[in-house]
Amino acid sequence: MTRYIIQWSEENSKPCDLPDDKPIYELIPSLVKECQLRETDEQQHPIQYELFDMSYNLLNKEISLAKNNQPPGATLYLADRNRRWFVSAAPVVPAPVKPPLLPLSGNLSIPAVVGLGLIVVIVILFTRMMTGSDGRFAASLPTLTIEPFVPNVTPSAVSTLAPPSTPIVPTPTKLSTLVPVLPTPTSLSPTLASTPTYLEIVSGVKPEYRSIKPELFFVGRTSFGAFLWQDSKLREKIPATEGYVVVSNGDQIEILARLGQVYQVRIHTNVLDPDDPKVIGAVGYLPAWIITDQDVPPTPTPKPRPSPTPKLRVVKVNEDDSPDCISMQIRNINANGWLLRIDGYQLFARFDGGGNARLCGVPNHAFTFSILDNKGQAVPGGQGIPAKGRDIFIGEWR
Repeated sequence: MTRYIIQWSEENSKPCDLPDDKPIYELIPSLVKECQLRETDEQQHPIQYELFDMSYNLLNKEISLAKNNQPPGATLYLADRNRRWFVSAAPVVPAPVKPPLLPLSGNLSIPAVVGLGLIVVIVILFTRMMTGSDGRFAASLPTLTIEPFVPNVTPSAVSTLAPPSTPIVPTPTKLSTLVPVLPTPTSLSPTLASTPTYLEIVSGVKPEYRSIKPELFFVGRTSFGAFLWQDSKLREKIPATEGYVVVSNGDQIEILARLGQVYQVRIHTNVLDPDDPKVIGAVGYLPAWIITDQDVPPTPTPKPRPSPTPKLRVVKVNEDDSPDCISMQIRNINANGWLLRIDGYQLFARFDGGGNARLCGVPNHAFTFSILDNKGQAVPGGQGIPAKGRDIFIGEWR
C-alpha cells in the first residue's frame, strides 16, 4: 500500500493508502465511495470518474499507479471525465492586447498621429546634427533629397498634424511597418483533450456458447442474443418496451467501465430493436467474453444423472383373503427365499420361486409388516407396510 493525496474539488482532499500494483479502474469505485461522490448524473446515467496527475494529464486506468509513474505522496485529481472540476481552477493567462495598426486610408487615428510625431522629431534632430553653423550640410556628405509625404487625410487633419515649418518626413515603403504586428498569442491555460469515445462491436453471441451459461442468453423463434443486466452480478435484466434488452453480434456498444470479467456498457446500435428508445442508449452490464469473443469459459462437462435406487413399490389390490390371513406377490425380481414378517411378532412366511407368499394367524387388528431379503435385511420400500386380515398385496421392484 502506498499513500497518495486524492483531491476531488478545489477545497477537498485527503490522504489515501492505495495499492500501486492494481489497475486504476479497480481503485476508482472505492475512491468514489470514500470521497462520498455522486455515482449518477441528473439523467441517472452512471458518472465515469477518472484520475489525473497534477499536470491535468489523464492517467491510463488500465495499468497501475506505479506504471503511470506516480511516486508515493503524489497528489491525484479525481474528477468526472465529462465535467472536470479543475478546468475552472486552472490559471488562465490573459492574452496581450494587440497594438493598433496605422490605417492605410481614411482619417488618421490618435496612435497614428503620435507615431508620425515621433518620426518628425527624429528627422529634425538628425538634420541639425548634420548641418554646419551656416545651416548647410557638410561638403563631404552626399546631398539628401527628401520627398514630401502626404498622408491620405483631410486638409484639416494635415494642418493640425504638421505645421509648414516642420521638416518633411521621408516616404516609408510601407506605412504598416512603423508599428510591429504581433502574432495573436494562444491561450496559456492548460488544455485538456476530451476523452474519445471508443465503440466496441459485439462478437461473442454464438448459439454454441449457450451451453456455457444458458441464463445469459435469449432464444426467440427467429432471433438469438444476450441479455443486458442492471447489476454487475448479472441477476436483473433491463426491461425494454417489450420483453428485455437483448444484444446481438454486430451491435455497437460503448465501454463505460471494465470490472474484471464484467463490463459496464451503453448501447449505440441494436439489430433486434433499432428504434426502441428503451434499448438505444441503455446502460447495463455484460460479461466481457460475450462482447469480445475472447477468454470464453469452457463448456461445462454435463454430470451424469445418478440412477435412482431401486426399491419395492407395494400396493394393496383387494381384501379377498381369509379374515386371519394376508397374501402378497412380488414382481420384476427373483424374491425366492425372501420373508414376509409381521412387525413385532415372530410370524412370517417365505416367498416361493414365483414370488408368492401367504401368512395366516395374523392379529385380528391393524398391524404392519416388512419384507426381508435372503440376508435378513429389510428390502428398500418394503418396511412398515400397514395391513389387516383379508388384505392382498402386490409388490413391484423398480
